[in-house]
Amino acid sequence: MNPADQRFEDRVFKRIAKLEEQMRDVKNAQPVGADSVAFVHSVENSFAVFAGASTNWWRDLRFTGAIASSFTSELGIRFYIDHDNDEDYRLPLGPLLTPGQLQCYAAAWHDQREGVAGEKWYHIPVVNGDTVAHTFYGHFVLILPKGAVA
Repeated sequence: MNPADQRFEDRVFKRIAKLEEQMRDVKNAQPVGADSVAFVHSVENSFAVFAGASTNWWRDLRFTGAIASSFTSELGIRFYIDHDNDEDYRLPLGPLLTPGQLQCYAAAWHDQREGVAGEKWYHIPVVNGDTVAHTFYGHFVLILPKGAVA
């Protein structure tokens, strides 16, 4: 055995260093994080909306969880204008969008204040700011932790 390891002071400092390393590992540990949770996607759904010139359209999507107290989800949604599922016409920055189409907007957001426990409400407004009519296409999936799906 190394004589330096036998001295009390050296053993104390080494033990403190090991404890500090263990504490750092505990603080940095991520027992449940986005990289360690398996997610599943629902089947992709879609809708199409015809919006006249300078008009608005508004809908709500409501999802209900099987277990009311632990329903965790996110909505993945993308919007297209006048061309369904064509990335060149994807809102808001598709490369082939015309100046008029760039005056059109679509969005989605979650509202926790509505509904009851276990429900998720997503509001979807579509605004046609152009002087001609357009058709908006929306494609969406619900993203859930794997354990939330029965």
